[in-house]
Amino acid sequence: MNKIYSFAACALFAVAPAFALTPDNEGNYRIATPQDLEDFASLVNGGNNSANGILVANIDMTDIKDHMPIGTADFPYKGTFDGRFFTIDNLVMDMPNAENIALFGYATGGAKFQNTILGENCKIGGANKCAGFVSESVGSTPGMIEFYRCGNYGLVIAKDKTTGYSTAFIGPQAEGITYKFTGCFNNGLIRTTAANTAEKIGALSCYAPKAICISNYTKDVKTACSIDGDANYWGSKGSNPKNVAQILINGTTDQVSAWTPNIFYPASSYAFYPAFGTGISNSTPENPNYGETLTDAFGVFKVKEADVPTGYIAYYLNKFIEKPIWGQDLGTNASPTFLPGTKLVTLTDGVFANSEETLPGLADLPTAVEGISADVRTSGIYTIQGVKVNNANTPGLYIINGKKVLVK
Repeated sequence: MNKIYSFAACALFAVAPAFALTPDNEGNYRIATPQDLEDFASLVNGGNNSANGILVANIDMTDIKDHMPIGTADFPYKGTFDGRFFTIDNLVMDMPNAENIALFGYATGGAKFQNTILGENCKIGGANKCAGFVSESVGSTPGMIEFYRCGNYGLVIAKDKTTGYSTAFIGPQAEGITYKFTGCFNNGLIRTTAANTAEKIGALSCYAPKAICISNYTKDVKTACSIDGDANYWGSKGSNPKNVAQILINGTTDQVSAWTPNIFYPASSYAFYPAFGTGISNSTPENPNYGETLTDAFGVFKVKEADVPTGYIAYYLNKFIEKPIWGQDLGTNASPTFLPGTKLVTLTDGVFANSEETLPGLADLPTAVEGISADVRTSGIYTIQGVKVNNANTPGLYIINGKKVLVK
């Protein structure tokens, strides 16, 4: 029997070495390279788990062979991570005997993830609790973990045949935690080899008894897949390809607040299946017309794959929120996106078309992280753990005006 290892137990992830990543003038960490991302992981896992991170470039993880999940069970992430609409791609984590495999290992109440995209070349694979963004939440004290305008194009697979939790965004929910998803999408393939797959897999989460879901969409996830040797480990063909499930959050029994429209579409020509899980009723299988009524009692609605490129999803998801989140350049974008500059979709006489109005650019957006400045200044004095101090009188290593300084 294979042993399953968890990153929570690795002492390596509990040490915060000296690294080049330095905070800006307000103590926030600007991430421009793959090594910056690894340094940010070291910072968080070393105890500064409320640190705010901001991507300032696309991050290609090709040369990072052993990504360190950000956040441990002892130091779960509780800061704000703002991707600023950049993409993290080529993140490959192939650890079939390990669990808690994801970009972030653990998160707790107060964590926010926004404006971040995982690219189509990301492949996250492990035994259990595998996710694109966060493997698991921890915390008995009431708190919320939020995802706002995040997207996944990558593949996630859990290989353990008994447990095998697998999801695009965040894994099993701790007792005191509520999840909130707004304007998020999953266009990636989520797989598990576990038995009772309907209880182990989901697009936004694989288990979330308390969740708020507003204006999200996902393609279906594939369940009941077999692994026929290492050659097919990342394959897309399962042993039961007709068992297709459109799943928002599985296992939900206690809805929190209102679920406004969330849309699903199939990734194959197979029929729709009622696989929303305990407490979530099946939606109307197909939309007979472009009417005003979109959802069932839980705010879940399914559309045909052919409707996706027409602008249908982008138009209707925007109708039920205060400010437009979704756009789609028809004829160019195969599916909706929240990227700045993308055109909004209108509906006139039953025909979808692009308007001249576009989603706002970065300069027009409010500051994503409250208190994070829009500039790139790095003035001030900080400890190597990112704590701002008034002076450097005590011997040690400091970050002073963006440079490391050793005070003896």
